Amino acid sequence: MTDDPTSPSLAAGDARLLVDFDGGIVARWAISGRDIFRPLPADIRNDREKPLRSGCFPLAPYCNRIVEGRFNFEMQRYQLPLNFGDHPHAIHGIAWQRRWTLEAQGADHLTIGLAEPAGDWPWAFSVRQTFRLAADALEIAIETTNRSERAMPAGIGLHPYFADADGGRVDIAADSVWLTDQSGIPTDKARYPAGLPSAPDNCLTGWNGRATITWPDRRLGLSAHSPLDHLHYYRPADADFLCLEPVSHAPDALNGTGAPMAILAPGETLSGAVRMEIR
Repeated sequence: MTDDPTSPSLAAGDARLLVDFDGGIVARWAISGRDIFRPLPADIRNDREKPLRSGCFPLAPYCNRIVEGRFNFEMQRYQLPLNFGDHPHAIHGIAWQRRWTLEAQGADHLTIGLAEPAGDWPWAFSVRQTFRLAADALEIAIETTNRSERAMPAGIGLHPYFADADGGRVDIAADSVWLTDQSGIPTDKARYPAGLPSAPDNCLTGWNGRATITWPDRRLGLSAHSPLDHLHYYRPADADFLCLEPVSHAPDALNGTGAPMAILAPGETLSGAVRMEIR
């Protein structure tokens, strides 16, 4: 892709990071010209396409799917907009469908933010991402804050797409896995990795916060800490990418899948960070 001069970027040694305000996405992360994330292609027709074809996009104020966009919270029934074409569920929060702004930038880091009024999500909230680049590593911190005057359920995560043309081996330590149906909703819980499909779209629980991808000529180590204690593993058959998504809750947690989502009091913040290092 061609670098956009209006988009913020960082450089460290031979590493290059390009961020795009549309969706708060990583448009490119490359080291010595080799893409670690898949690069955002140049043929994007509109801004709404960017996140799902980017290198990484943010998940907030919830992660993954909510069945038919419906849930109960504090004795009230909510209906969210279905925000992904004809997909039957609300998906990935709304931060990835908004335009972000630059808040700060230094030699090795930059921060972008989003302030969202109550609307598509029934509570006002803000989200912030801080990117820190080193010659061999990228760290992304993400946080969301309840800006409303009442308690708010909240989830955060990241959705990176690792370039995987060579078919890397993935190593993850986890206790169990939520297996999903064709629409991405958990149906059964199984011991990990027994029963894991060869082309999974499933959420791992009891994750120890570490994962590795090993290719013939390089190795990537990923680490995250609580509250990002779930890992969604998405690897479509015949794709040239794979996704390891550190998230704070399982899909459809608002309707009882797995542990409950965090509940933020007015002004309270939920924060986490992910570090990815090439070894």
